[in-house]
Amino acid sequence: MHRSWFSAGGAAGPVLVVVLVSCGGPTAPSAAPSSDPSARACQGVTGGAPWHGMAHVRGDRVTVDAHDDYFSPNCIVVPAGRSVTLVLTDRGSLPHTLEGNGTVVSASVDAGGTTFVTLPPVRRPTRLVCGLHEDEHMLLAVVPEAGGAGDV
Repeated sequence: MHRSWFSAGGAAGPVLVVVLVSCGGPTAPSAAPSSDPSARACQGVTGGAPWHGMAHVRGDRVTVDAHDDYFSPNCIVVPAGRSVTLVLTDRGSLPHTLEGNGTVVSASVDAGGTTFVTLPPVRRPTRLVCGLHEDEHMLLAVVPEAGGAGDV
């Protein structure tokens, strides 16, 4: 039986080669688009927390995934003056809450679960947090489209 060994730097012996491949897991945060006024408003609300995307709500429903320490997307732009249903799915292994200081928003979701939250109309950018993971900057910005007023 013949064995072949890779020799590195003169040292004879087996060499282990490890290849790491990403298989569709959570993505690393990126920078918010600086030219988009809604993105700038979101960053203002979240205080520069890591950027995990933005969704413009075109109907009356938006889906947000809760990972172990961030929401994705973490910025939603809602129709001005209209309520929106937020479909919150926990994609991580930890439970989460969604709370808004001075708002009527309050919800919780267990790992692997989904909950539906009615977001009232907003008139200004609003910050929602996971009360369990606020120290990790688990924040969700809700920004109204320009040109409308709401109740919150």
